[in-house]
Amino acid sequence: MGNQLLQRVRVKSSTDAGRLISDKMRDWILPYWYTRQNNPLLPTYVFGGLTFCNLSYRNWTAIRGGTAGEVLFIDRMGVLFHSRLRLSFEIWVHTGERLLTPGGFEKVFQRWTPDPGIETVSYYEHGICKTQLLPFANSVNEGIICNISLVNRSEDQLKLSAIYLVIRPWDFNGLSAIRQMEYKDNYLLINKSKVIFFEKEPQHCFFTDGIREDVTEYFQLGEGNAGLLAQDGLGTGLVGFSGLPAELNAIKLLIGDKKNFNGIRGFLAKKNLMVDVSNSLNRIRTDTAIDQLLAASLGYLRFFNHWPYCANIYQIFVFNRFSDGSWSRNCLKECLKQVTWDGLIHNGDIRPEQLLVGVADYFKLTADHHFIEKNWSTLKRIGYAIWHQKVKRILLADFGLEKHSSQDFFYERCLWYCAALRELEGLANALRETQESHNFKEQFLALWSKLTGLLEDNIKSRGIRVISLRQSCDYGAGIIYNLAGAYPLRLWEQGNSYVRDTLDFVLQKYSFQGGIYSPFEFQGIDLALSIRAGQVLIREGYDYTELLKLLFAAAGDTWSLPGRIHPLTKNGIGEYGHDPEVLYQLLLLVRSIFVIEEGSCLSLFPGIFTSNFWERPQLKISRMITYFGEISCSCSCIQDQIQIDFWPQYRIKPEKIYIRINNAFRPVYADNDWKKRASLLEMNPDFHILRLKKVKSAGLS
Repeated sequence: MGNQLLQRVRVKSSTDAGRLISDKMRDWILPYWYTRQNNPLLPTYVFGGLTFCNLSYRNWTAIRGGTAGEVLFIDRMGVLFHSRLRLSFEIWVHTGERLLTPGGFEKVFQRWTPDPGIETVSYYEHGICKTQLLPFANSVNEGIICNISLVNRSEDQLKLSAIYLVIRPWDFNGLSAIRQMEYKDNYLLINKSKVIFFEKEPQHCFFTDGIREDVTEYFQLGEGNAGLLAQDGLGTGLVGFSGLPAELNAIKLLIGDKKNFNGIRGFLAKKNLMVDVSNSLNRIRTDTAIDQLLAASLGYLRFFNHWPYCANIYQIFVFNRFSDGSWSRNCLKECLKQVTWDGLIHNGDIRPEQLLVGVADYFKLTADHHFIEKNWSTLKRIGYAIWHQKVKRILLADFGLEKHSSQDFFYERCLWYCAALRELEGLANALRETQESHNFKEQFLALWSKLTGLLEDNIKSRGIRVISLRQSCDYGAGIIYNLAGAYPLRLWEQGNSYVRDTLDFVLQKYSFQGGIYSPFEFQGIDLALSIRAGQVLIREGYDYTELLKLLFAAAGDTWSLPGRIHPLTKNGIGEYGHDPEVLYQLLLLVRSIFVIEEGSCLSLFPGIFTSNFWERPQLKISRMITYFGEISCSCSCIQDQIQIDFWPQYRIKPEKIYIRINNAFRPVYADNDWKKRASLLEMNPDFHILRLKKVKSAGLS
C-alpha cells in the first residue's frame, strides 16, 4: 500500500527527497504519524522507516473561508495543513511542567459543529486545550477563524502555562520548503506570503533554520527573533502566548492568503457564512445519526462548490438534489463552456455523455425550459458527436469492436452512452423537437440492442450473468462501475438479473464488513465504491446496515470520510483524507434511502423497511424535490404499527408510488387503492395514509 500511495503523491513532492526524512531532523519533535507508523508493535506499521509521508493516518477535514479562499485541512489530532503552501501548524501546550505536542495528549476529541466548523479538544492532566475553526468571508477578507483556548482545572488556575503555534515544513505528503518567515505588524509571513493575522500581539516569536536546530532550542535559550532566511528550505518556527490559564482562553487568529488578505482589525467581531443550505438541512429528519451525517456533509459540500470541483457528474447530481438550482445551473454552464466545436470535452473530469445526463437530471428536477432552450444546439452537438465518434464504432462489429471491448470499463461507457441518448430523446420531446426526438430514440435503441447482445454472448461463453470490466475478459471490484446501469442511470428495471448477479458476485468476492475492497493495486476498503454498491443495494431491496456501520466508524465525530480506509484500524490510507467523491456518493446514498425516481413511478422509502438499521423508524421529509415535484411525508411508529403520511405537491403526477416492504410487515389500512406485487406495494399516487403492521418481533426475512 505504501509504495502505491507514494506513486500517487509523487506529483505533490518536487523530488524524492521530499519524501525522505533529513538526517538533520533526527533530533526534531517529529509528527505523531511518523513515529506511529514506524512502531512495529502497531497495526499501522509501515516498512521503510525513512519514508517521510503519512501513509497510515490519512484522515482530515477540509474547511474553506469564502468561495475562493484557501482550503485548510485539520487532522484528527488537531494539526492544521495549509493546502497552497503545504505547511503544518501544530498546537503545542506547555503546562509549566512538561511540553505536550500532537499525539502526546491523553486523548483528543474532535467534532463537527453546525456553525459550520470543526472543534478539537485535547485533554491533559491539568485541563484541556480547545481549538475551533470557523469559515469567514466578507467584502475584504476570506479565511478561517481559529479560536484557541486553555481551560485548566480549578486547582490549577494559578499554574503558568503557554500555547504555541508551531510552523513545520511538511504536510501529510512529505517535506515542503520554508525559506523565509517573519512576524510583522500582527502578521505571520511565510515565503513572503501573509498567512496568519493575530488579533493580539504574541509574547513569543522564534524562527530558526532546521539545519542547525529545532524550535525546542527556544526553551533553552529563552531569546526570540522576528524572522529568518533558510536557504535549504528547512525553516521552522513558533509563535506563542503565555500566562495564567484565564489569560489564555481567547486567542484568536485568521488564516488566509496573500491575494485577499488585507487585514481589517475588526474582522474577528463578524461572522459571515458562504452559502445558505438551511432548506436542505431541514428536508430530512430521522432522529438517528444520519441527521448529523447529512448536516455535516451538506456543510462540507460548500467547501467544494467552486470550479474545478464542479467537473464531476456525481457532484452535479448532488447539486441538483440538495440546492435551490443555482449551484447546478452555474456548474452546468461552466461545463458546457468546455464543449468544443466537435462536441467533445478535452479538459475536465466530466465526459460528454455524463454532462448530457446531468443536464437532463437538472431539467427533470427543476423544469428549467429556458436553460435547455438556450443550450439546445450545444446539447445536440454533443449527442451527434457521441453517435458518430463513439456509438457507430461499437455498432459496426467489424470496425474496432475488439479494440473498444478490450478496454477497461467498456460496458460502463456503453451504459452512459445509452443513458445520454435516451435523455436527449426526452429533452427533444420537452422542446417539441419531434424529428430530433425520433433520431435520438432510434440511436438509443440501436445501441441498447447491441449492448444487450454483447452481454448475452459474454454470458454464454462464461456461464455467469456478471458484467465484466471489459467485453473480452477480467473481473474485479471495478465491475461496480457497471452497476451505474441500475443506479443512477436506471436503464435496467429493479430485479434485473444482470444487476442482481453482478451485485451478488461483488458481495461474495470483494466485500468486507459492509465495504468493498479497493482495486488491488491500491488495497484497503474503497469507500466511494462501497457507497456506490450501497446505492444499488437499496434500489434492489438488500439490507445495507453493515455499510452504514462502516461509514459511521470511518467518519468519526467530524463526519468526514477519506477515500480509502484500513480494514482493521478504519484509518484513512488513500490519497485524500477528506474525499469529495466519497462526499457526493454519500449524499446520493442518503437520499436514495428515502426516495428514488423510477421512470414514470416514484419509489418511497426504498431503504427503510429492508434494513435492520430502522427498527422503529421515526422520520419526516419536508418539501423534497423529485422529478414529479415536491413531496413531504412522515413515518412514525405507534405500538406495533407504522403509519406513513404522504403530502405531495405534484408538478407531474407519477403513475404509481412504490413502497418496498419485507415479510416482517403487512399493510392493514390505506386511504386509496393499492396492490402487492412480491415485495412492492403499488400505491395510487393520490394516497395520503398507509398503515403497516409488524408481524415479526425482530429480524428481516
